[in-house]
Amino acid sequence: MNAAPYQGWENGAPPRSWKRLLSMDVGGATANALEWAALDPESQCLVFYDEVHKITTDMRLIASLALPKMKPNGSQEEYDFLAKIGDYENRVALDDMARHGIRFTNAVKQNKIASVHRLAGYLHQNEKRPHPSWHPRAGELGSPLMFITPACKNLITEIPLQKWKNDTKGSSVKDELDRTVKHDALDCALYIARILPAPATIPIPIVREAKNGLSLQSQMYWEAVAERKKSQSGSEPRKAYNPNHNSGGIDLCKSLLGFSL
Repeated sequence: MNAAPYQGWENGAPPRSWKRLLSMDVGGATANALEWAALDPESQCLVFYDEVHKITTDMRLIASLALPKMKPNGSQEEYDFLAKIGDYENRVALDDMARHGIRFTNAVKQNKIASVHRLAGYLHQNEKRPHPSWHPRAGELGSPLMFITPACKNLITEIPLQKWKNDTKGSSVKDELDRTVKHDALDCALYIARILPAPATIPIPIVREAKNGLSLQSQMYWEAVAERKKSQSGSEPRKAYNPNHNSGGIDLCKSLLGFSL
């Protein structure tokens, strides 16, 4: 990612005014995973924008990698976190993280499949929902409620790999994920999904049309892009937003659940 890939972002991170969420899945033989997300107050979209993913039992090392991501660059004040969530089945490791500066609360106890369906709902594209104002497709209909930036490489990799578990006869077991597939970053996303409102309850913003036929959101966005190009001569051209191998949230959703929506 370049320093300012989207309007109003700083060093690859959403605006500091957005509320933050952090989740951790403690590893062992598998990786320790931490995923940072932010909530867009305007569109109420969830954006996963950073991660730590490392196999180690040294929580001091994990904390040293995570702590710089807790604050905006150059700031002494931490982001405003709505929650920092961890799985207390691994309480010893989370207590170590607290001693090293990051205190987690227990993940909400909920059926994991309910969390899968809620996360899938955030990934699902809604033909009536406009893309948020910071997005290159601002105002265009068909937006999901969740975005993943390229910095979250492991989350992007893991979601399409998910599948239902097969029984001894090779038949798919309904509502049980195959835990032999990598799922460390995915579990972090599921912890966050549990505390979010159901996608169906999130209102769809009203898109007003400007005189030129563009939505006001989109018009304001492209005006800002033009101004930035004027002030930053010689800067690299904007790269297309591509969090999911050119396919968008719906293909992630299909891969996650194993059926078409």
